[in-house]
Amino acid sequence: MRHVNMERRGTRPLGTVSTVDALQEELERRILEGDLRPGEHLGEIDLSEQYRVGRNTLRAAFDGLVHRGLLARSRHRGVSVRVLTARDLADVYELRTALEVQAAVRLAARRLVPPEAEGALARLGRLTARSPRSEQVDADLAFHRSVVAGAGNARLTRAHAEMETEIRLCLAQLREEYASLRTLTAEHTGILRAIAAGDVAAAESAVRRHLEEATGWLVNAAGGAA
Repeated sequence: MRHVNMERRGTRPLGTVSTVDALQEELERRILEGDLRPGEHLGEIDLSEQYRVGRNTLRAAFDGLVHRGLLARSRHRGVSVRVLTARDLADVYELRTALEVQAAVRLAARRLVPPEAEGALARLGRLTARSPRSEQVDADLAFHRSVVAGAGNARLTRAHAEMETEIRLCLAQLREEYASLRTLTAEHTGILRAIAAGDVAAAESAVRRHLEEATGWLVNAAGGAA
């Protein structure tokens, strides 16, 4: 075990887990919070000095993040933060929509509103325009995660969890743009109301509209057609 200290931008103590795992977690945090921007080259010398780790350790951390789709490796540029294309964004949200619609339909059929989703909605409602964007993203995703988990299908939950990193990467890539708190709160409230009413068609429509609008916004903000 090693303790690694960092003083430079966006860094924080890695703790006492394995150095490679801790370094992966720290770089992932910086990518998903937008500190490391899409397309930004990650220099081995700079990061090795910054985190006080050997270059083999750093490369092992890079390998893990490349495998998870957060970093991209090219022959001439080395390693850089992955840039999602408009097609990538559309594909991620197409799968996300399919999973979340199915979860909402299952919940509406039983008129089952997950308490965790209500809690996430309340958390979102307590935020203001001055709240850190990361808190807004966390509350938003917590709501959607709770809806999926509440449906009670372990495989559905697992599939959704496995794509959450890509969902966060989509949002990190477009950090300057995000739906307003008022819009998110209103749309999330509409989803829960449809579920509580047992209106399967309305629940499906509310989730599909919510995520398809987000898809269009993401693709347009990325500057291209899917």
